[in-house]
Amino acid sequence: MGAEAIVAAAPATPPPAEAAAAAAAEPDPPPGPSFVVDVPPPVHGAPPPARRREQQPPKLITLSNAIAAVTYLSSFPLLGYGVWLLATRDLNCEGLLLAADGPGGGSSSVVNYRAGFGAALLVAFAASCFFAYGGAKVLHPGAAALACLLVVMLVLGVVFLGSFAMEGRGVPFSPMWVRTRVAREDTWAEVRTCLHKSRVCRDMAFRTIELSPDKFKEEDLPPIESGCCKPPELCGMEYVNATYWNRPRDENHPPNETYAGGGGGSYSTSYVTTTMMTRNSSANPKTFGDCLSYSNVETQLCYECQSCKEGFIKSVNAHWKKLGEFLISMSVILLTVHAVRFVVTMITRE
Repeated sequence: MGAEAIVAAAPATPPPAEAAAAAAAEPDPPPGPSFVVDVPPPVHGAPPPARRREQQPPKLITLSNAIAAVTYLSSFPLLGYGVWLLATRDLNCEGLLLAADGPGGGSSSVVNYRAGFGAALLVAFAASCFFAYGGAKVLHPGAAALACLLVVMLVLGVVFLGSFAMEGRGVPFSPMWVRTRVAREDTWAEVRTCLHKSRVCRDMAFRTIELSPDKFKEEDLPPIESGCCKPPELCGMEYVNATYWNRPRDENHPPNETYAGGGGGSYSTSYVTTTMMTRNSSANPKTFGDCLSYSNVETQLCYECQSCKEGFIKSVNAHWKKLGEFLISMSVILLTVHAVRFVVTMITRE
């Protein structure tokens, strides 16, 4: 009786088939968080996604601004020289050499020569500053236009210096070409009139009016003032002022050829050919004629002297040589500065 009660109290174990059916009938647990990202399939022909543009380093931007400032400062000599050419366009006499063979000739050609050159330099200054300010907006066309302009400047400078080094009469701007033009009587007559109108000698007289004779001799005068405004030193004239000199009287040789012009005396041809040439045997014989050509009359002075022509030739050669050096130096500097800024701008745009 007791054993039967213990067997009846034990729980009944369900068969395996019923346990599997019960497990299948139970509901699934709620799903947890999913870490799977749905990636859309690629579309054929669609552009690739754009990359985010990286910010340029501050040092590169500072370098670009510094180069732009250097470009501005380097361009100002073009402005100064161009304004000077335009402001003095009617005071230039060397342009008459260029106008000697022209159809118009005269002062109009001289004005056009200087005005055209001055305007070209102003255009170069404006182009350089514009490209330095807004070069990033018109990078490639602006760089090409500016490079062409600066290369033309460089070629002109080389032409001026190359011509100066040559001695051919047919080569423009060469010393022999200038000397040939000055030797023409009609050309020199126009140059002489131009020199008088430019008030070169009058300005020299006002500038040195308070100088003593010894101080005046120590003055380093430009070639034109030294050759056209006063007599040569070998003439032995007495200084009164820069444009008025007293001639020593020739008591041993009576004058048979005199040049009226005041000055308390007169030279004779025999005095020039004997006394003066004996005292100055190493001097150029053509210079002795300048002592006869000089006059204290303001419109004459020593404009017909050989020393005046030589001084004018020397001044023209020096000016055109400096012009060639200026064009070459400015074009090289600006080409270098703009090339560096072009490279920096290209890097900042990437």
